[in-house]
Amino acid sequence: MLQDTPHRPTDAILGDLGDRIRDQRIRLGRSQAELASMANVAVRALQSLEAGKNTTTHTLVRVLRALGIEGGVQSIAPLPSVSPMAALRRSKKPRRARATRVKKTDL
Repeated sequence: MLQDTPHRPTDAILGDLGDRIRDQRIRLGRSQAELASMANVAVRALQSLEAGKNTTTHTLVRVLRALGIEGGVQSIAPLPSVSPMAALRRSKKPRRARATRVKKTDL
């Protein structure tokens, strides 16, 4: 399972991702051939993904969509509820208006 440890090997993360995809496929009662057809990817591409081998993001997204779990991708980098620029503008203290300079007149 995915862990919150820094510098986790890429192969381990890919293996966990493949395990989760395979588990979801099995929960849905789909064979690899059925899921590959639903995702419009080659069976070999799905097998590589489930085995934790290097694959394309295109294949990953198609398989996630076919499994109905593409919404999980949004949790990787969720959009902020407030734009960073708006938050920065709100956090700034209003600047004081500069007093106008009174010119000295000759007396």
